[in-house]
Amino acid sequence: MPKISLKISLILLILGLAFAQTTIKYQIPDAGTEYGIGVAVKVNGAGALVACDAADNDVVGVIVAKETSGGNRYYLVSSAGVTTAYFKANATNITAGDKLTTAAGGSLYVAGAGEVYVGIAVEDGPAAGQATLKKVILTINYINSGAYIRDQNLLEQIADFWISGNGHMGSLTVDSAGVINNDGVDADFQVKGDNEDNLIFADASADRVGIGTATPSVRLDIESSAAEDGIDINNTAADGDPRLAFQLSGTSVFTMGIDDGDADKFKIGTTAIGTNTRMTIDSDGIISLDTQSRARAYISADQSIPNNSWTKVEFDAEDFDQQSEFDSATNYRFTATVTGYYQVNCRVEFDYHTAGSRGIAIYVNGAVNSYGSSFMGSAAIGALVNDIVYLTAGQYIEVFVFQDSGGALDLNSGSETSYISIHKSS
Repeated sequence: MPKISLKISLILLILGLAFAQTTIKYQIPDAGTEYGIGVAVKVNGAGALVACDAADNDVVGVIVAKETSGGNRYYLVSSAGVTTAYFKANATNITAGDKLTTAAGGSLYVAGAGEVYVGIAVEDGPAAGQATLKKVILTINYINSGAYIRDQNLLEQIADFWISGNGHMGSLTVDSAGVINNDGVDADFQVKGDNEDNLIFADASADRVGIGTATPSVRLDIESSAAEDGIDINNTAADGDPRLAFQLSGTSVFTMGIDDGDADKFKIGTTAIGTNTRMTIDSDGIISLDTQSRARAYISADQSIPNNSWTKVEFDAEDFDQQSEFDSATNYRFTATVTGYYQVNCRVEFDYHTAGSRGIAIYVNGAVNSYGSSFMGSAAIGALVNDIVYLTAGQYIEVFVFQDSGGALDLNSGSETSYISIHKSS
């Protein structure tokens, strides 16, 4: 055997081993026309096999075998590897090494400049006017490594795609359920934009997704170098509420968003923006802390204050008590359920007496925290005390008064006369 023939044989053997043939048995009908072996085919919009057009970008393979079962025709389509079959060649001289593309009707011919090619001839083809070509290296799968469909044998897996002239997959349309990285291996997934290499980046090893980053640090990591960037939630429904929920074990703990049914107010609620609303901001910027700690109590009947002794004021009636923190039945005190700063305002009115002095003070956990006004006896007059008091959860506020008129002296009753109001400010 001449040396050149030996070299060609070795090259063909290496190519035959390197390109393991990939075949696709389409369990779908043709479009009504039966095709023969060697016809280049694609899948039409109805999911049927049809012959390719000239220089077709949609080619999925070349028919290498077919069978009929139950009245349906099934085709074995090869898309890669050294394939031996009698292909239908167009009326063009084909020489070993020529790049091949499709002609109308699914035949093969020599690819021109800029045309996508589906294979390479391994042998010289027939002379012009003849119609057989035996060996072809099909390269459909290798035009863009990794970007191809393989082992497709169910109707639900059919996808339409095209390959551009520069050898890249131009688009992919999936009409039913699909999975990327179905084997669950460490294979990242990346979508590039015009100016952003990591428009979407799925880090398979870390189970994280990045937008604008290839190294996401949390489950969803959004990074941008733009001066102004962010996330838009746009609800176009007639009465839609754009919202964002924070959940634990599937239950929304906090939900924030716009309440379209309430003058487009921004709200923070629990399981929904209108459920247990914690905060509201209206269009004028007015903030309402819907469940913030607050209480107001007063004396419903005159209380006798003994002479020369600091005595607790018995606020025995309530105007409101948001968090049920005021005890108006037994201890006449406010007990904080949440640590924070509380604004305390109190006024009491002593009955008329000209002798002695009067005093008032805020007590925290039984000890004086701050004194209020003090004065000498005169006509009926109100004593005032105001302060911001820091309380830890469980600490309590009481109000004590003093008088030394020489005998007992009443505090006048009434919501507008002798009262206390407490509001958590922060």
